[in-house]
Amino acid sequence: MANLTKLVLVIPEYHVSNFETAFQDISLVLPNVKTLIVGPYSDFVIPMTPNVETVATNGWVWMHSQRTGLDREHTMRFIEAVGKVKSVKRLEVMERWSEPLVKGISENSPTCDLY
Repeated sequence: MANLTKLVLVIPEYHVSNFETAFQDISLVLPNVKTLIVGPYSDFVIPMTPNVETVATNGWVWMHSQRTGLDREHTMRFIEAVGKVKSVKRLEVMERWSEPLVKGISENSPTCDLY
């Protein structure tokens, strides 16, 4: 997978925990990924892409996730995970923005271009 530069990881919400466990069990690291698109609750893959430059959610599916109700916890976890990867230059998120989520962006990803 040395040539993998773009990863789209969109998993049905009810299967995410299985993938998270499997990926962590093999200590997966994808250093050449520059673009990462994830579905709801798949923020676990962000630290596995230490040189990623563009991180995005998968749009409509992200906004309409239902696993934990309407609290948007998965978006805050996503924002916090992105904030820990210093190589991120561009962040694309389709979301129902609230004050806590906007605050999370400003605190965790201040150097990103937000789209």
